[in-house]
Amino acid sequence: MNSKSTLRLVIVAIGLFAAIWFLDWRRDGKGLVKGSPPLFPWFHGEQIVALDYITTNELLRVERATAGWRLTIPSYPAQNTPIESLVATLGKARELGRITAREVLAEMGGLKTFGLEPAAATITIHQGQGRFDLKIGNRTPIGDQVYVQKLGEPDVLVTEAALLRGLPESNHEWRSLQLIQLSGVPYDRIQIRSGPRLVEVERTNRIWRLTRPLPARADSVKIEQLVQQLNLARVGQFVTDSPSADLERFGLQPPELELNFLQGTNRLLALEFGASPTNDPSHIYARRLSQTNIVTVERSLLEILSLPYKSFHDLHLANVEIDRVDQIEVHGVEDFTLQKGANGHWQITQPSPALADTLWVQNFLTNLIAMEIVDFAKDVPTDADLQEFGLVPPQRSYTLRTTVTNAAGAATNMTLIKLDFGTNRIDTSYARRPDETPAYLTRYGDLLQLPKQSYELRDRKLWNFPSSNIVAISSSFNGLNPRLARNPSYGWSQDSIINAGVEETLFRTSQLEALSWTARGDSKLRLLGFSNNSHTLTFEVLGIGTTPTYQVTFGARTLRKNIYASVVRPGEIERVIFEFPGRLYTDLMEQLSKVIPTP
Repeated sequence: MNSKSTLRLVIVAIGLFAAIWFLDWRRDGKGLVKGSPPLFPWFHGEQIVALDYITTNELLRVERATAGWRLTIPSYPAQNTPIESLVATLGKARELGRITAREVLAEMGGLKTFGLEPAAATITIHQGQGRFDLKIGNRTPIGDQVYVQKLGEPDVLVTEAALLRGLPESNHEWRSLQLIQLSGVPYDRIQIRSGPRLVEVERTNRIWRLTRPLPARADSVKIEQLVQQLNLARVGQFVTDSPSADLERFGLQPPELELNFLQGTNRLLALEFGASPTNDPSHIYARRLSQTNIVTVERSLLEILSLPYKSFHDLHLANVEIDRVDQIEVHGVEDFTLQKGANGHWQITQPSPALADTLWVQNFLTNLIAMEIVDFAKDVPTDADLQEFGLVPPQRSYTLRTTVTNAAGAATNMTLIKLDFGTNRIDTSYARRPDETPAYLTRYGDLLQLPKQSYELRDRKLWNFPSSNIVAISSSFNGLNPRLARNPSYGWSQDSIINAGVEETLFRTSQLEALSWTARGDSKLRLLGFSNNSHTLTFEVLGIGTTPTYQVTFGARTLRKNIYASVVRPGEIERVIFEFPGRLYTDLMEQLSKVIPTP
């Protein structure tokens, strides 16, 4: 290339750059205004009551509400974040340059040169009683800036292009993606309707109850989780705002499901759900009845709302706080009653007074309250159904009561709950609460954990005496009855090691507790491995002026590797059968065999 030609091209390029710089310098009002004053000196973001955003084909209006902003044109809940961001940007906007009216007229295209005739967009700011309009034009040729013009002022101003980035590209950007906002809505009833199906729940003192299709307890946790899922549900797509939209096309005439939130009989909020878009089966159309907008949401929300009413039922058969229970009444194999004393310890009061095992009573109540409904035997059973299920009369029932004090200061018992149990199936049992309509099915295995007779809850402590007071031991088996008396000098054996082993085992035996109760009376002795020749240990214990005896007879091994044993406790007539600790039995036999013949 010719060097002269190169020089000419360089000179032309420098000339073009200078022309562009000069033009931009003119348009910026001969450079930055010193101090870069605020674009809106009067601006106070917290006093803005509304914003209008107008383009050639769109009008958006947002108004400040109690909890943020709301779209009024078009009517829809607003998304606060982008609106607050735009307000903040307007407040921070600076006047970076000014092009006077004379300079604007000097341009061939006038305001068109700056993209302000017509303007690409107009922002109207409503602050207090005042209104201010700002036209938005083109970006400047150089720098991240934009031309703007205030309504009623002939000059063109230059400000940061960040203003452009805060403007919505469509009316959807300012819309809340939240399907519904339930916070602050004072609803106390929820209705779910789909065709003839109607499920209704009602809240009283933060507790939800089913009222339709029949009165029953509701699972308050599940209801609150459902409300939380609705709060978290997000719009997938904004479809149309047209009030004349063909609802049948969207499956909304009639809707597949309608969801209502009410306060008493006053409907506060309603949603309708329709069909799926032909190209997106994972979503469905939905709309709020207070608006014309149709949107899409995930189909999973409809599936949750379409669950049968049983899914919202409290699956716990009982809903009682254990600490409130003061009295238990049982009817079945044996009728008996338990009463909690002032010290928190339980007593069997009927059919005959006896000390109850407080821990076992607590376990019994825990098991009872933990029982779950596995299915509904009949939603609305007839008397014939209840008789067939063994619930009229019930084969077994448990009534829990609490003590209340009336205005006169007298204490009375108030029923907390009554549970009836009927016949058993293969792995389930019929159950019912007289205060509820349905007949239920519960796990048969859970029912087996509940006591049928009073002895099952008796104190497990069989006896408790000082082992040092044992003066003799007899071991009876197969007609043999050897007896060993304690020697006042050395004890059970002259071998100190053997004697220590015997003493330690006898100490554990003198504090004997049943691992569990098995039976009462003599009817099951043979079945559990007892006979006339069963091994029996008798302990003669020195008392005050007497020498009482404590006797235990052993039967067969249990499935848990313990051993069945039977005793007649001091002061009682009836025999009880229980599980004797397997390890203690082994140690006892081993130690006694060293000092007395044993089987």
